[in-house]
Amino acid sequence: MNSGFPTFDNLIGGFKRGRLYILGGEPGTGKTGLALYLAQRLVFDKKKKVLFFSLEMSAFDIVGRLASVIGGISSWRIQQPWF
Repeated sequence: MNSGFPTFDNLIGGFKRGRLYILGGEPGTGKTGLALYLAQRLVFDKKKKVLFFSLEMSAFDIVGRLASVIGGISSWRIQQPWF
């Protein structure tokens, strides 16, 4: 199954059922944004189940970032108490 990023798909050979994929890198390089985009694509477009967890983010933070990715709203704005 492809991710929507041809270069990424060529690198990993596409997503395969039953495999665990771990995304790592330097802080601030877009790992969470990429992972949430891929999760969104797999869940909503491909109707697949995805397990997403972070050792650094709370469930509230993850949901906020996912809402940001889906809604196209700045994640900073979602985190504001007045939003």
